[in-house]
Amino acid sequence: MTYNVSLDPSLNRTGFCVWDEEGKLVDKGVLRTNKDSDELEKALELVKKFNDLCDKWVEKGEINTVAVEKWQKHTNRAIMLSMMKCALSKGLLIAIGRLYGDVIEVSKGSIKKEESKLLAASHGVKGAKDMIDAWHLGMIAGFGRNSVKKIQKK
Repeated sequence: MTYNVSLDPSLNRTGFCVWDEEGKLVDKGVLRTNKDSDELEKALELVKKFNDLCDKWVEKGEINTVAVEKWQKHTNRAIMLSMMKCALSKGLLIAIGRLYGDVIEVSKGSIKKEESKLLAASHGVKGAKDMIDAWHLGMIAGFGRNSVKKIQKK
């Protein structure tokens, strides 16, 4: 069995979803780091948690693809500082992801978190906003049943 992983990267709360080769969502959640830790400690904790997640699924098969959110333009200075922190998590997740499978970047374009939440709810998926974003990215990447790419292939 092969698996695909979709990620909404963040140093504090990285949303994830794991999909089997049939497009079934088999695991979902949020990799949380200690909010009181400094950035380096959070980065190390994120690496360990993502490795543990991947190892769990490699025991059952192999990871084919890891999809990570591709960021859009961010021009606001406050957002830029936040994005610099997120870049650290994204870089780490891409590096670790490449140890397990192919890594792709997926864009939601201008879709807002609330729209992702509504779409997920229409598919019966509920949970933390970070996990919902990871689910949406997985659907865009073609990992899930009835995803955009799979419908277009028929």
